[in-house]
Amino acid sequence: MAKLAHSMPSQYPSTAQDLARGKRSEIDYLNGLIVKRGAVLGIATPANRVLWALVKLMEGQRA
Repeated sequence: MAKLAHSMPSQYPSTAQDLARGKRSEIDYLNGLIVKRGAVLGIATPANRVLWALVKLMEGQRA
């Protein structure tokens, strides 16, 4: 993973690109879906919940 990151230093994840452009991200369809499915199945998804919440907060800051 570290080699991949160093090989493409100017590349950014799509969520970061969306936030930089002021667009709504696909976080609800990525981490948000995992959080929802985990809740239905009774499985805790704390890392995905934190990532989802942080991106949603960042989206709200520009509103």
